[in-house]
Amino acid sequence: MAGLGVYTQLAYCSTRRCQLWASLVEKAFAKVCGSYAATAGGEANEAIAVLTGWPCDVVRFDREDFDADVLWASLSTSRDAQFLMTCSTGRAAESCESVGLVPNHAYSLIDVLDFADQRRGRLQLLKIRNPHAKSKWRGAWSDSSSDWTPALRKELGVASTSQGGSFFMAFGDFLLWFERCTICRVRHEGWSKARLPKIASQNKEATLQITRNRQHNNH
Repeated sequence: MAGLGVYTQLAYCSTRRCQLWASLVEKAFAKVCGSYAATAGGEANEAIAVLTGWPCDVVRFDREDFDADVLWASLSTSRDAQFLMTCSTGRAAESCESVGLVPNHAYSLIDVLDFADQRRGRLQLLKIRNPHAKSKWRGAWSDSSSDWTPALRKELGVASTSQGGSFFMAFGDFLLWFERCTICRVRHEGWSKARLPKIASQNKEATLQITRNRQHNNH
């Protein structure tokens, strides 16, 4: 931690409100990885799985068996289940930067909107956030886009200027400018866990029996 002499902020992760928890989480993650240098780059699914302990599904848009309709349905149900979602760009720097995106960069996928517009029919929009809160999408459905009308903003509860690096993007543009997304199926409550100290023998099978105690009065 840098905070003496000419240094006025933490050496690595820091927050505007001087919160310490983010730096402590980063330090713990660096300890697991072996060093701070080992945490540079990498895949979003790896970091999220380590931090949450929950499995992640990675959907690559360049696979032969990729289905856009299946992806949209998965994003919608994941949003309803409050799963963590990210998406990543993979294009050349000049191509991404020309539309306000950062190349080879992970974004947070915040919301999934599927609604009908009287003039344009069905609209599928995604709310995305750059965690660095800097460069933002400048294409269709961006803050300055003429696609937005005052009535539509009011109906969807969308402010005229988004804050914190967030922006909206049409699903078609999303498939064009991003190359994959990650869905972490983290459960926030209602689950319990139990761990058993057991070493599995090689080439042997075992049966696990779980007994549930039922109370007389069901709720």
